[in-house]
Amino acid sequence: MSFVWLSLSLFCAKNNWNKLLEEGIEVFIKDQKAINNYAISFNFLSGENIRLSLQATREDALDVAKGADDFFKNYFSLANFTVKKIRFPIDGVFKPMPMNSIQYGLYHGTPKTLDDVTNLTNFSKILIRALKECTIDDETIITFAFYLQVSLIKILIKHVKAAVDLMFITNRMENNETEIQEEIVLDVALLDEIALDIMQTERFDIELDWLNNWIDFNELELKKITGLNRSIEYFYNNKVSIISNCLGLNDNSRFLLNNGIQKALRKYLVHNHPDNF
Repeated sequence: MSFVWLSLSLFCAKNNWNKLLEEGIEVFIKDQKAINNYAISFNFLSGENIRLSLQATREDALDVAKGADDFFKNYFSLANFTVKKIRFPIDGVFKPMPMNSIQYGLYHGTPKTLDDVTNLTNFSKILIRALKECTIDDETIITFAFYLQVSLIKILIKHVKAAVDLMFITNRMENNETEIQEEIVLDVALLDEIALDIMQTERFDIELDWLNNWIDFNELELKKITGLNRSIEYFYNNKVSIISNCLGLNDNSRFLLNNGIQKALRKYLVHNHPDNF
């Protein structure tokens, strides 16, 4: 059976993304039985937008594309989202796209491997569950990434002989403090509290059940690589790449995220494994 990927870009203001996720994308995907897999990512080229990649059979692709066009044009017409004014001069070389619109073919949305498809579809499901009831802004996105990345490290701790060995992960994060402008101020104490909660909690309550799903999925994924010539570092870096790409993290965001993780985990490891430091 032959499959194709459709590349859609849904343009609307970032503060409306949670509504678009819950009332638009989630509803459309549930109604479209011909969609085999999908991938969601945040993007900022030509304006704030959510990229929605849809996998369908070649036979069903045209119907899925028409269904998406009809659904999202109708959705935007009824949503009554506000439209941000375009400010000139425009940063960059990309022409701004109309807000509250659906655009096609602005990116190449075909995952390379079956593992990529599985990872992206699972990540997209978790993204919807986690963020559909939140007002999405830069801080929300970084905090979400913090939850995901710290929980990955929690999983890896079980597979690393000494806790101190885990520091290779955070130490390899490339931060250039002199070149980064910190436009977002994160609550360091809150990040420390979140990291401690993630590390010490076996199973999370219903509000964070999406995090249980993320941990369960990645524990199974990690077991798969034990018989392959793939390292724990490869596993971690691949997952971090998915998080970064799907959330549209820029250099500033990555710096703040990595810096927050380094500091929070160092505090945790020093406190819980003092003999190693």
